[in-house]
Order: sequence, then structure tokens, then C-alpha cells
Amino acid sequence: MSLVQALGIVTLSVVVAPGELVRLGGPLRKDVAGYDLTALLVGSEGTLGVITSVWLRLTPAPEAAWPVVAFFDGIRSGCAAIERIVGSGLPVAAIEYLDGQTMQYAGAGFPTEIPAGSFAMGAGAEGFAYDNERPRHTRAHGAFAIARRPVSNASWMHFSEGGGYVRREWWSAEGWAWKEEHDITHHPDVAAGHPLAPVCHVSWFEADAFARAHGARLPTEVEWERAATWSQDDGDEALAHVGEVWEWTSSHFVGYPGFRAHPYREYSEVFFGTDYRVLRGGSWATHPRVAGPRFRNWDLPLRRQIFAGFRIARDA
Repeated sequence: MSLVQALGIVTLSVVVAPGELVRLGGPLRKDVAGYDLTALLVGSEGTLGVITSVWLRLTPAPEAAWPVVAFFDGIRSGCAAIERIVGSGLPVAAIEYLDGQTMQYAGAGFPTEIPAGSFAMGAGAEGFAYDNERPRHTRAHGAFAIARRPVSNASWMHFSEGGGYVRREWWSAEGWAWKEEHDITHHPDVAAGHPLAPVCHVSWFEADAFARAHGARLPTEVEWERAATWSQDDGDEALAHVGEVWEWTSSHFVGYPGFRAHPYREYSEVFFGTDYRVLRGGSWATHPRVAGPRFRNWDLPLRRQIFAGFRIARDA
């Protein structure tokens, strides 16, 4: 989806050099065979002409939205279903077709459902661990679903090009204020990276907006560690690609019950509170000695220079 489509722009009136008034666009979403001058003018931010009027197509917000995954025997049956869906008049936001080979390679994005229960969270008494990873304690959690793989560069670019940085309803108040003040858009490394690689250099604010845009949320720290230490019936791990990027969680950085500072209070205790969010998993640059499912990191929600990505979760 282009920025013009995301904003609902149908037609523009623009004054261009040397003072000529031109009208661009039309009643159809695609009414040009060559360059899309409407998108070009909107993206130029006033450098190619002065926009004097804009016609918008306003669509009421849906009462509810939910992603649907369907499987078909082949391309013909899948395309036939798409034709029927589009012809039904339902307000479909997007339809994407994935072939079997792509699903096998990238299928780790499908969610893993973990039932409600409890587990031993944190590092044990033996071996190396930082003070904020101890003591080990029992934590209960509700049923939840979590993506098997982190969000990819391709998914992030789809979000960005589909209005991710202009749709106010997807952002928290604090995140939107930060984005507007610093004129934030996607990090250049995202567009240059491999499409299926985990997205990197993403702030907590951006990760939270992406999750909201997809009817999801960031996993809590408890959910992330539970999933990272969960083995499925077939022996596969519940989470794939752990350790490639740090992964934001929704949790604030606080001490575990019974926390004791070691070797000094300033290592982690002074950062406890609501200012910092927890990251998990380590990244490609993390030393193997400390990387693992119990390892905790923390940073401010506006930071994007770190090797941080994320995966999304939902209540089950």
C-alpha cells in the first residue's frame, strides 16, 4: 500500500512552476500506466509544487478487525477465493499470497500457543548470572500465542510503506510525540537488509506501534522466557531465531522477588522502575557466555541504535 492509498488521497490540485495549476489523480486507485505523479507530489513534501486542494476517500473505521490465515491446494483455488472475497464488498485491509516453499522458510512467523501455567523463572543459584536474573522463582501466566520468529525487514517495510509512521491510532501518546519531534521513519538499514532477516534498530515505541497495527501486542517478559524455554511435542523449540537481535518486551525493568544487588547496587538496581523496558534474547554481537533465555537487558523506549527487534504476541 502506498502512502497516497494509506492517507485516502484521491485527487490533488497543485501549483507547479511557472505558476500552472494542474489536477492529478482520479476516482480509481490505479488510473495511470506510467509514473504516479500524485504519489510523487505527496512524497515531495512541497518541494515540487504547492498543493492547493486535496480530495480524500473517507472509509469508516471497522468495528472489529482480525487477521485470517487460510490454506489452499493450489494457486487456482487461492486466487478464486481472493476474487470472491474482494467481490463480496468486505472492507479487506490487505490480502497476501504465500507459496508453500516460502511458508516453509518463513513459517516461523506463525504463532506458537502456550497454555496457562507456571514455571521457574530466572537463573539458578549455580553458574554465572547477573544479579537482576536472580533469584529463580515461580511465575504464573495466562494462555498466550507468540510468533515463532521475530518481525522481518520485509514485514517492517510493508508496515512503513502502508502508513505506519502516519497512522496516529497505532501509536501511544508518548511514542507519537517522540516520532513527531524527531521526524522518525524506518531506519535505513531496514530497507537495505535481507527481506527475511529480523528487523533491527527498532525502538520500543516503533515496535509497540507495529504490534497495535496488527491487532497484537509485545510479549511480557514472563511470556517471552516461558516461550524461550518451552519445548513442543515434536521436540522443536517454541521460538526460532533467538539471539539474532535483542527483542523488546512490554515489561518495565524491575527486580525479581527477593532481589539482592551484586556486586554493587549501581549495576542494575538504580535502573529499576518505569523508565526502562526489558529486552531479551541477546543479539549476534552478544558474547555466548552471557547470552541465553534468562539473560535480561534494558533500555529507554526511544533507543533505536541498539541491535533490537521484536516479535509479537496475543492473548490465547
